[in-house]
Amino acid sequence: MSSPTEVPVADYDSIVMDEPIADNGSVVDDESVADDEYMADNDFLVAYDSDSDYDFNADNDSDDDSDDGSIGNNSSLDVGITMPNLKRKRDDKEGGECLSGAAPSKRQNSGSGRGTRSQLLSLPSPTKSTGTPAASPTTSPTVPSKLDAALKKAIATFHEDKPLPSADPPVWAEVRGALANALPYYKSHQGSLYTKNCIAQGMLVDAEVGSRDRFDSQVIITSVGGGRVVDDKTKKTTRKEDQTEDTCANYTYLAKAKEENNPVVMIAGARNRLLPVKPEHHYNVLDRFHVTDLWPEFVTGQNKLVKIFMVRLEKIDLDSRSWWTPKDSTGHEAGEFKPGQFTCSSSTCDACEKESKEIYKQGWTCLNGDCNRFFQFPSHIDVTGLEYNQYFMRERTPFPGPQPKDGLVPALPRIKGNDSGSEKEYKDGIVCPKCHCCSRRIQWNYWYCENRECDFKHTIVVRMNSLEKITEENAKAMTRRRNYKYRSGDRPAVIPLHFPLVIEGHRFTVFFLANAEGRIIGSVIRIRPTRQARGRPGGYNDVYTEVQNSNIPLERRGARNAGCYIEELTSHAAVNYGAVYKYNVVVDRTIPYDEAPPIIIDIHKRLTWAAEQAIKTSVELMEEHELDVVEGAIPTSSPKFNEQLVLGYFEKSKISAHDDGEKELGPTVASVSLGSISYMKFFPKKRSGIGYEKAAVLSLLLKHGDMMVMHGALIQKNYNHSVDALGKHRFAMTCRYIRPETIADAEQRRRAVENGTLPEEWDDVQYNGARDRFESIATGEEVLRPGST
Repeated sequence: MSSPTEVPVADYDSIVMDEPIADNGSVVDDESVADDEYMADNDFLVAYDSDSDYDFNADNDSDDDSDDGSIGNNSSLDVGITMPNLKRKRDDKEGGECLSGAAPSKRQNSGSGRGTRSQLLSLPSPTKSTGTPAASPTTSPTVPSKLDAALKKAIATFHEDKPLPSADPPVWAEVRGALANALPYYKSHQGSLYTKNCIAQGMLVDAEVGSRDRFDSQVIITSVGGGRVVDDKTKKTTRKEDQTEDTCANYTYLAKAKEENNPVVMIAGARNRLLPVKPEHHYNVLDRFHVTDLWPEFVTGQNKLVKIFMVRLEKIDLDSRSWWTPKDSTGHEAGEFKPGQFTCSSSTCDACEKESKEIYKQGWTCLNGDCNRFFQFPSHIDVTGLEYNQYFMRERTPFPGPQPKDGLVPALPRIKGNDSGSEKEYKDGIVCPKCHCCSRRIQWNYWYCENRECDFKHTIVVRMNSLEKITEENAKAMTRRRNYKYRSGDRPAVIPLHFPLVIEGHRFTVFFLANAEGRIIGSVIRIRPTRQARGRPGGYNDVYTEVQNSNIPLERRGARNAGCYIEELTSHAAVNYGAVYKYNVVVDRTIPYDEAPPIIIDIHKRLTWAAEQAIKTSVELMEEHELDVVEGAIPTSSPKFNEQLVLGYFEKSKISAHDDGEKELGPTVASVSLGSISYMKFFPKKRSGIGYEKAAVLSLLLKHGDMMVMHGALIQKNYNHSVDALGKHRFAMTCRYIRPETIADAEQRRRAVENGTLPEEWDDVQYNGARDRFESIATGEEVLRPGST
């Protein structure tokens, strides 16, 4: 057997990242034209992937390789590569003994931005799933009670005694994520201003209300966002630094909208205390406005006066009554005026010779922020108590740009051409044509109105994605690949130890991850199946097709602030089978294995084989190369899987960096990737001491049919991992072992065991990867998959 070789490492230079696939200096694992050729590129280890391998009928696949020096059929393990900063096993340790009994690691904050793990909300139904029902007044999911409570609180706090509006809003939402998903003119999930091409498109006025903000039926005046901090004493947001044209991006975007006569859609939140009426919803689209004035002024900040920008916006359509005018009010009472009725006077500053409007009742001042006479008033005037001139408030300016042609309610999405329905644009939300509620795409195949009193449903069934399309998509993605160095200062303390192998015809790539001291704490194994295993009847190509055809109720779940008006959904869709698994998203229901489609159990068996082979290979490599492994970090076996998480990815879907370190989980995680390719990246945790937490130390390319096994609980303590799907249509099926003894509730514990047990007809069936077939455990003879004909 070949001895380990040391790969030279060059200096780590700073570079600019300009490609989306490998966006940092990670170890990019990605086999090349010379199939199992591994090399060091600049300062990190790289393994390549051949473009021809995307042709599932190509002849250079791993099961046909015979001259690359690899030894198949389990006769031996191939050469490993040792990086200079990884320690070998110390002499005072257990020689070549297999290590087992890894202790469960303490849960670490993943830094992924996801919320705290949620308790399971309900237990599995005793009835079999019959597909996802059409939305109706009785089946449409109800608005979570947190939303009702938050809206009632906002109304009670700010609007209890206000009149009702004169009409309903043209578009509304109870959840901000739905607003941002459904509206092309406001896609901002956090900031108040949404821009496109550096031009303001939509603006939300909500809880942050300044002392001189105004809100009437035709004019809105608000401070330009940005620069607020939380005061340590009052715990309220305040201004700390001056805004300038160079430092305030929102000023630039609004000024650009004014310059180019671009309409800005205004949206009011229920927490805006200036809203003239009692709102019925959290978020309410007002109308299209245009920017008429932008100026700087002084306001009270943190222990001093600070300069900020203010913006005045005026409704474009002055002929129709605004829906937010109080019911039964007169036009004068509501602030409705016509162009020419009032004109705000202007004067020219003697110092800077620039003109400024007389916008304050207390008198004129120069509003040029660069002038030495800016914002100067007689000494008896308190600038913190300034009021607007009524002529400034009542002045109306005809919109100088073309009248907007598009309505505020966007058209429903329709399938186009050869689209499959999983492209990025079909992931967006919709505005219900019946009640005008913004609704997210929560279900895999359709939208339902998130208004609990509406039964609207819009269906676009995701079309079958052909293998030819996947092949073409993968080849296109590979043309964009590029190798990178680490950014300056991002070099990790340790780089994964790397072994390429061919075992039983399958191409194994084994990575050993280390802690900050360079000691091994776990393994990550990618298993690329043979060409035969992909293409034969019942192979991974057929598995992919069957997954698409099966009744798998995928849905997107609450990832952050679940159930609240600022809830954000996962980027992917998911469903759980088997034992109860609670993690960082809301899991409403876990489906028992005896209710699962046959393909779910099929994949479970395949991943069981993959995990067994991965563990065996890891242990043999540890012994063969006398690796320095933390005691108990890599068990010699793992409990049988009892849970499967199925994920469906739209185009541009991803899972941000996180760990699988919940106390309920066993030490082994195995998954299979079907359809579009993806990158799985491993990042050191912030306090691990391994390296910069945003620079991946390992990036695995996962193609159609690839299996990945993570083994060792300490991986989850020291590393986060993320998944970026590069194509338009991908499934990932992941098996774990849920430890029933960690479930406190006895009934849930019993159900976890019951639901995680495979149907009896599978008891004597196992998948044999070496022979690529299902076999009888008792006799070793080939058998048909249960349920097959």
